[in-house]
Amino acid sequence: MCIRDSYDAEGGIKKIVAIGNVRIKQKDRIVLSDKAIFANKEKKVILTGNPRIWQGEDMISGEKIIVFLDQDRIIIEGNKKNRVKAIITPKAKKNKSIFNTMACCKSVRNIKDSEFGV
Repeated sequence: MCIRDSYDAEGGIKKIVAIGNVRIKQKDRIVLSDKAIFANKEKKVILTGNPRIWQGEDMISGEKIIVFLDQDRIIIEGNKKNRVKAIITPKAKKNKSIFNTMACCKSVRNIKDSEFGV
């Protein structure tokens, strides 16, 4: 893994870039990707290169995943080649999962209730 960092004028971390077999653990989440960019000011991590997030048995993947660290919010982006995928395991007692905090899924847009038979 290659790690590069940059600093602001006060000497604080501005950005950290990790490339190659990136693995991040945050509470009960495990994140794997080929590249991760931590933007300190925005408190977010941008994951690219086959990004995947697991929380327990649940898993999401896409072209790009953005994790907002201080908001408990995630954006998953996909495209025609690499669609957003999710595996959600039913639980007898619904716990908070990454899918409860998912803010946007760009590969699933403007789906009408009628398409789900509602």
